[in-house]
Amino acid sequence: MQIRKKHRRWALLVGAGCGLAVLAGWYALRSAPTAPGRSLVLLSLGAAAAVLIVFSSALGLRRRLSRLGVGTAAGWLRAHLWLSWLSLVLSLAHSGARASSPLGTALVACLLVCVGSGAVLALVQRIVPGLMAGDATWEYAGDPLQTITQIRGRAYQLIWAACGHPPDSDGHVEARAEREAIHSLLGAPPPAPERSSLLCDFTPGQKKLESFYRRTMLPFFRAEPAAFSVLHKAADAKLAFDALSGAVAPALHPTLHELSVLCHGMRVARRQIRFQAFLRGWSLLHIPLAMATLTLLFVHAVTVFRY
Repeated sequence: MQIRKKHRRWALLVGAGCGLAVLAGWYALRSAPTAPGRSLVLLSLGAAAAVLIVFSSALGLRRRLSRLGVGTAAGWLRAHLWLSWLSLVLSLAHSGARASSPLGTALVACLLVCVGSGAVLALVQRIVPGLMAGDATWEYAGDPLQTITQIRGRAYQLIWAACGHPPDSDGHVEARAEREAIHSLLGAPPPAPERSSLLCDFTPGQKKLESFYRRTMLPFFRAEPAAFSVLHKAADAKLAFDALSGAVAPALHPTLHELSVLCHGMRVARRQIRFQAFLRGWSLLHIPLAMATLTLLFVHAVTVFRY
């Protein structure tokens, strides 16, 4: 994975800071308890770690005060990510990488899991394509659930126009269930296509296209189960549509192309749904840990200076 230029600067800065923290921690660890400057070094490492932890926690506050225009959201996010790692290294150097007390150990453990979970989210966003935004050539709603509803309605309309009659005109059970589901989701029945887009009933390949919609696309749209559908993977879906295009009239090829785009959009929308579920679970872990880290940091600071 390549590191972008702006992240590279942060990586160099944080790397230098980590190196200095390790050297300072090594000096304090190797020195005698009465060595000159030892207490000052440990106190400085702890104070620097505390400042960075508090600063990293200010990301949520910055989002609420975005109208003040203090830096960009991307800049704050980069600082949050990299300085969190530096605060972890400073904390380990401050403690000598050993369990000095139950409170200190709990603080470092919470910080470690919190920073690690943030790194996991950053990696997921960086290496998994198409999670944060769709890349299909279809205009989608912002909500992936609405996107899926739009795709199902549009596919129903395309088959209606290509075959010259609604997909459930012969009472087909699954096609009728699809029409009723679209009606329930949209609050209205699927709109009829324009008369100018209707093809005649004897266009070669209409039956095969209608059968492909009923047997392959409808189960995929309803995810029954999507993991075993030929349309679940882009490469398999391309092979399926290419094979079908050779068995239907050229007049149906534009319909096949748009149906292929709709299936791609369905895959993108489902990835977005999975990512949103992951993000909700991640928030349930990361945010409480961040609050626990701040609480333990405050208690640790009070106990050190008071006792």
